[in-house]
Amino acid sequence: MFASCRTLVAILCAGVLLATVGCVPQAGNEQPMSVTVRDGSYLFHWCGKQTDEYRYLEVAYATFDPDRDDVVALRASGEYNFEPGEEFSLLLLPSGVEATTSSEIPLTDDRMLVFVYTGSSEADLDGIDVTFRPAKPKEIEGRWLYPSGELHDDPCEMRGAVG
Repeated sequence: MFASCRTLVAILCAGVLLATVGCVPQAGNEQPMSVTVRDGSYLFHWCGKQTDEYRYLEVAYATFDPDRDDVVALRASGEYNFEPGEEFSLLLLPSGVEATTSSEIPLTDDRMLVFVYTGSSEADLDGIDVTFRPAKPKEIEGRWLYPSGELHDDPCEMRGAVG
């Protein structure tokens, strides 16, 4: 009887474990890109292998507040791809890209979200989709924030980075 109770408990524990494995959130935001603040602007660093060709780049931001309003800081188009180690900002765009809308992301102490999207067009954002949650800009200046929320001295220690 004792053995059957242990077997039943083991089966129940295995069932609970299997049921919860499907509920574990996946890190869909894990992209080999990081961000820092340099010279008063956000600077993005691509750490992955060379990407496919894209035709559209968008960077947006939003502050955490009850009336959240997403603001597009950059809309740009042109044929481009990201090379390993490539950096870009809202003022220094990847080669082959021209901005149609461009403004700086404010360096405020408000909690903020920063979004980077790439794709075939504004309507077809089928490429990179990454969200950063920067702390106060002074806290990330000179350091690199990963999409996971980790802060490092090196821009490319995250999973998926090219070694």
